[in-house]
Amino acid sequence: MPFTPIPSFARKRISDVVSDQIKQLVSEGTLMPGDRLPAERDLAAQLGVSRPSLREALIRLEADGYIETSTAPIISKPLAELSLQNPRTSADILELRQGLEAISTVYVAQRATATDLKKIRAAFEALKAASLSRDRTNLAELDAAFHLAIADHTGQQTSFPPLFLKSL
Repeated sequence: MPFTPIPSFARKRISDVVSDQIKQLVSEGTLMPGDRLPAERDLAAQLGVSRPSLREALIRLEADGYIETSTAPIISKPLAELSLQNPRTSADILELRQGLEAISTVYVAQRATATDLKKIRAAFEALKAASLSRDRTNLAELDAAFHLAIADHTGQQTSFPPLFLKSL
């Protein structure tokens, strides 16, 4: 009677389980960019893990771009990491941005002043020059600056549209 070998089971470290849980909370939207994590002692108690295991998880989360640690750990903007883990995330973000940018251009066409249009044109020209150049090191920054210039000049009374787009 032929037997199939049983695969070995890899043990998961507690720090991996902790970092996976926090990543899951971020991807579900339970933890949002800018949210502060509880103090280390409190978080370790809530998770039921030792502080060294928690520290190791926090180091991994920082290396992966999920948190920033200056004084207290803060959730960062891990869209790149989320995109790698879930291919659909990139498509969802792109779809959302396309919708927002489409309506933003309508508002710019209706509300922008001549000065606003000059600023948008300058951002576009900088992007165009960089895309035609061999040195494309800042192409992504210039692309973002162009799209944010559009959002900045929609005639909204608050800075919400560009701040929202920056979070994407």
